[in-house]
Amino acid sequence: MTENEDGTATLAWKRPSHVLAPYVGEGGEALEEIGRELDAVFAAIARLAAKAPE
Repeated sequence: MTENEDGTATLAWKRPSHVLAPYVGEGGEALEEIGRELDAVFAAIARLAAKAPE
């Protein structure tokens, strides 16, 4: 989370699937699926954070 000059904020993160991608060769399809599941969880958290009251 970073505050912008205009008082708004920007939420940014690395997708878990991106972070796990270098290890998929070792972890296989199971690790790839975990990355996709975590992507959805992180996106849901971001949607909730964007709706949070001040």
